Amino acid sequence: RILSETVSAAEAGGAVSDLADVVLARLHAAVTEDMAERHGSVPGGRSALIAMGKLGGREMTAGSDLDL
Repeated sequence: RILSETVSAAEAGGAVSDLADVVLARLHAAVTEDMAERHGSVPGGRSALIAMGKLGGREMTAGSDLDL
């Protein structure tokens, strides 16, 4: 869509970043569940994913990697 000029690079970067957010949220939930099943959980314990690089700046492209 960038090549056909139907979206700007900034709009595309936001859309790809949104997609990465959804995938990472589901992956994080699955890993959290798996860890709890295998090893138990700490009452009140939490974890977080911290996005850096292009994802942290909401500037992802189709070729971007994820710096977490």
